[in-house]
Amino acid sequence: MQPAPDVQLRLANLDDARGIAEVHVCTWQSAYREIIPDEVLDALSVEQRAGRWDEILRGGQTLNWIAAVDRRIVGFAGVGPGRDADAAAGSTGELYALYVSTGCWRQGVGQALCQRAFTSLVELGYREVTAWVLADNARARAFYERIGLRRDGAEKKESYGGRELREVRYRTGLDTAF
Repeated sequence: MQPAPDVQLRLANLDDARGIAEVHVCTWQSAYREIIPDEVLDALSVEQRAGRWDEILRGGQTLNWIAAVDRRIVGFAGVGPGRDADAAAGSTGELYALYVSTGCWRQGVGQALCQRAFTSLVELGYREVTAWVLADNARARAFYERIGLRRDGAEKKESYGGRELREVRYRTGLDTAF
């Protein structure tokens, strides 16, 4: 599936911090509503998240791609070196984040972002990519499986508002994705 022709992909810049934060907060509040406690989701702040995105974009340690329609950000993907202890140095990249505005779900925006982000990992010499996802996030897990990622057996626990949630890791060779 290809995104609508009016979707533009580009690297994020410092001016994008607030737009990314808006997508990030709204998507969390929609996608995780029955997974993460409501009080955590309701307390999310676009202003705080924009400040964090400003730091991330200034840091230059990750590549952050955005999808925009009429110059309005509708999604983003962030990639960089694999952070797990078992990540093969220099050959395992990681998809740190992938979020698409709910109004753009199932329109090819997420796939286009992943393709571009994964291509950038290949250009940097990575041979495989991993992605962590909440085990209860069936929509995201199905998406990753559709584009060729598979669970590799690794799991970890994260705490959100006092609720311990399980995350599972997905992986694929960058030559076999999509």
